[in-house]
Amino acid sequence: MKSGGGLRQARARPTGAAGTAWWARLALVLLLMTMATLGPAAGQAQSPTAPEVIGVRFGVNGDVTRVVLDIDGPSRFATHVLDGPPRLVVELEDVRWRVRDHPQSRPVGLARGVNYGHLASGRARLVLDVARPFRIVRQERLAPSGDIRQHRILVDLVALPPASASPGRTAARPQPP
Repeated sequence: MKSGGGLRQARARPTGAAGTAWWARLALVLLLMTMATLGPAAGQAQSPTAPEVIGVRFGVNGDVTRVVLDIDGPSRFATHVLDGPPRLVVELEDVRWRVRDHPQSRPVGLARGVNYGHLASGRARLVLDVARPFRIVRQERLAPSGDIRQHRILVDLVALPPASASPGRTAARPQPP
């Protein structure tokens, strides 16, 4: 019997369908590693002159939960209501996210959590987790006025009555700049 320095058994690379799946997994791992290395700026092709979302605020007035996005310039937006779980989606055109902490930046009322980020070139999205099924009762873009220097997008939400299992909601129409 020989000890140490024995022969190593070489593994053959998978071929056929298994080989294709192996290469696909390897490519995915390399892509994810590259994206992790580049950080959050990877894939953000927004314009350097694009307006910045500088605040996301929440408020409650009676049964209305208000969501306000503070933006340092005009931006088009569209809203969508998703069910199961209930969520509000606000899609924006050509913005950068530079959200600053604010005393009203914690979700309140129907709002439970918020996520935002960039999609494809020139598009961004805010997704608000909502406690119960809801409907949008008001949405608009407000220009700066008086002491308020930023543009604002506001969306007001109210909870649906418990009996409203399927409200038949559709996407709201996009708002012009």
